[in-house]
Amino acid sequence: MAAAEGMPPLVVDRDVTVSITVEGSPEAVVVVDGRIREYVEPPAEATVELAAEPVRMAGPASDFFEALEKLD
Repeated sequence: MAAAEGMPPLVVDRDVTVSITVEGSPEAVVVVDGRIREYVEPPAEATVELAAEPVRMAGPASDFFEALEKLD
């Protein structure tokens, strides 16, 4: 699927590991929860999985729709 086409939300069970490979593009951006942006040079792989221990996150309150605007 090309990035220009967009991608629908992906919902999986909590014990599933998801890996995405980026290739054939000069650069790509990985965005985590609309907050963290990491620029990568292909070929690159991003893997998301359940952590062994819970992570506590602190920071300013975030509005989902406000975070979406940051992706433009």
